[in-house]
Amino acid sequence: MRSPGSRGKSLIYEYPKGSKITITCLENRTGGNGYNDSYRVYVPAKYTGKKHHLTQRKTEAEARALADEVIKKHQKHGQVAFNLTTEQIIDAGKALRHLSEFGIEKSLVEVVEYASALRSGRTILISAIA
Repeated sequence: MRSPGSRGKSLIYEYPKGSKITITCLENRTGGNGYNDSYRVYVPAKYTGKKHHLTQRKTEAEARALADEVIKKHQKHGQVAFNLTTEQIIDAGKALRHLSEFGIEKSLVEVVEYASALRSGRTILISAIA
């Protein structure tokens, strides 16, 4: 990504434009010798709901894909989705569909509270969950 003769210099750019997410091309060095590049992705706090997030990827394509995923999740689900993996989002959707198949129209939190109460031996009214 860096141009020839730019040894030791980092290239920083915003991707996607206007997102404030930046990708920095870094030269990895050992013993003073550069051996390849990696790409650091800076995600501002507006996407995470907490503080900024830094992560590193081996290729520029991986770094751009991560930035695209952050934007997509933020547009679809807001800051909460940043802390969930794609698998967790899919799993929650499946769980809600299963509940619906049994005629249970409760939130996942309500179902977990019910299950934890049962496990701890507390008495619960059946109508509380059905």
